[in-house]
Amino acid sequence: MVDHATTVNNPSVAAFAVLLLAGALLLVRVPRSLALPIKAALNLAILGAIAWIWLAYWRYALVAPPGFDGAMNLNTARSFATGHGYGFVYNMFFPFPAQTDGPFVLPAALLYRLLGATPLAAQGVNFGYFVGMTILAFVLIRRVAGSVTLGLLGALLVLQTPGMAEFAMNGFGEIPTFFWFLAGLIVLGEALDSPGTGRMRLFSGGAALALCYLTKTVALLMVAPTALIFAALLLSPLRNGRGRIEPLAWFAAGLVLPVAGWELFRLIELGPSEYAEWWRLQLGQIFRQSGASDTLNERISPLAKGAKHFLILSGLLEMPPSALLALLLAPWLSAAALMAASWRRREVGHLFGLAACVAVAVLYFVWWLFITPTDMAWLRRIINGLLIQQVLLAISVAAAVRLLLLAAPGRPGGRAAAAAAALVVLLIPELFVVHRARAFTEPPALTPQSADEMALARTIRQLPQDATLFGFGWWQNPTIAFFSGRTMMNWNHWTPAAINRLPSKYLVLDSSAKIFAGADAKRDILDSTEHTLIADGPGGSLYRIDKALPYPAFTDADRASGKLAAAFAPSDGPYIGRRGFYEPESTLDWSRPESALLLRRTGQTRLALALYIPPNTVPDTPGKSLALRVTSPNCLDATVPLDTPGAHRIDLPLGCPPVSTPEPMEIDFAFNGHIRFTRQIDADSRLLGFALTEARLVGP
Repeated sequence: MVDHATTVNNPSVAAFAVLLLAGALLLVRVPRSLALPIKAALNLAILGAIAWIWLAYWRYALVAPPGFDGAMNLNTARSFATGHGYGFVYNMFFPFPAQTDGPFVLPAALLYRLLGATPLAAQGVNFGYFVGMTILAFVLIRRVAGSVTLGLLGALLVLQTPGMAEFAMNGFGEIPTFFWFLAGLIVLGEALDSPGTGRMRLFSGGAALALCYLTKTVALLMVAPTALIFAALLLSPLRNGRGRIEPLAWFAAGLVLPVAGWELFRLIELGPSEYAEWWRLQLGQIFRQSGASDTLNERISPLAKGAKHFLILSGLLEMPPSALLALLLAPWLSAAALMAASWRRREVGHLFGLAACVAVAVLYFVWWLFITPTDMAWLRRIINGLLIQQVLLAISVAAAVRLLLLAAPGRPGGRAAAAAAALVVLLIPELFVVHRARAFTEPPALTPQSADEMALARTIRQLPQDATLFGFGWWQNPTIAFFSGRTMMNWNHWTPAAINRLPSKYLVLDSSAKIFAGADAKRDILDSTEHTLIADGPGGSLYRIDKALPYPAFTDADRASGKLAAAFAPSDGPYIGRRGFYEPESTLDWSRPESALLLRRTGQTRLALALYIPPNTVPDTPGKSLALRVTSPNCLDATVPLDTPGAHRIDLPLGCPPVSTPEPMEIDFAFNGHIRFTRQIDADSRLLGFALTEARLVGP
């Protein structure tokens, strides 16, 4: 629910409203002697507002760590800067992690070499792209609007985009991507308007779009329609027969060569076979995360999904659905009218900028509303669409203001009335946008959680050099790894025996792991270790591991439980007598390297097992054969070869006599293999051994 009173009283909204009222003075017929001072004062006021926002972001850059995903990008920069390769180490080396790429990572690597593991080294590139984006937004809007004042006001509108404070300064790639997109629009727009071919301008414009794509793969949504529109206009009759094929070749060279160069770098770094495997994994990730691979199989229709996501976006932006609809449609409709006017006037550069922005914005919102997975319908994934909407809105407002300025005094006419109505439709939704952005009232600031995370990184930096530090699963402590300079291992990749052989070992849970996976860490790790808590706070926890156990021992209460049975199957539901297994998955119960079952036995004489070995299971020791050892104290000790993948049924005789009174029987499993790890950072990293489908005491 949007609190409209809060929206109206928000100081950011009030400041925005004051600027609008000041801008309205431009529409008033005032003496020429007053017009210039009024305009100069307004320009200074807008510049002051922009500078105030820049200053807040600069102060943040001096003290704050990056976000979780951003820290992964910065660990890649650190690794490259220190000569360890383009990637990062989390138990194993992950080359070219598909988050944010070269145009962000390479400057960050240079800053790391110059400044070390400091907040400014982590945030400097973010701040540079943030300021650069503001300047390019001003240049583009001023060029189309034909007014410095309206260009400045448009740049300020771009800074009011919801999500800016969350995503501009946390090591993410959305703002750098938008920077290169704006650079491409400006350079290519000027190339279309220039009388000559401007070879380097064409090449540079194509290169800017290439860098946009190389920053984040999702930027294909921006680059592809922009390149097609540019090529179509370059070859169109609007350019009065000027050379077409050669300029297109220069543009194509700028677009292709940086991408080809980066792929060559990737190929050299990885080698041919790993290069092909890397792309196979990344294409799977792209199709899955974009929703493209799941859309046709979803039970919900695209329209129903669009309606659901529309309401999600309405909540994220804190605006009523009607205002959101106006925010989307009004800039597109006004831009369409401006494109028609540019076509008539043969203003090819203006036509290109408008058409590219509309095409990209529409494509972004169609993807986010109708295709993207619901569990990934995040504000971050649509922020570039919102940024382009802000640019279109600023250009549309500038056009409406120009129409009103050209109207004859006292005789507004139909066009002027339409322009005034358009201003109302455009600016009222913008008040909600400004309220959500809270650019003046809630700039990015160091939180107690982030400060504590930095303190924990300093504590970890002081640990003995021979200490082995563990994260677990996806929660790899990237911020702590960056600022402590320590490499993290993945607990899930290690057996208890291997952990216990280490002289000094610690478990690190950063703030993200504590918030989102703290219960998993307790169940899967802490309950199976002897440990000491060294440090604890909102930024994370540090445990010294004294001993790792395969699984918690069965208690007397477990053995006396009346819920024990002579048979267990995962499909039967929760069962008290299981240890060393992961959470059941339908009919399968994946085992760790060591696991145990507690069954209730009376007169049975055999143990029947049904299990599954996946085809990509490998032995823990290369060259050894896969085998499962099944033991029960004084009753069973058998080693079963499992060289072939697939389903297996095993029947083992028990070596102890039947009993007349039911008693608990502990059965221990030790498997010497696991499913091969996929070198993909968000792949399943658990030590998955065999999958149990049934265990049953039978006989006589």
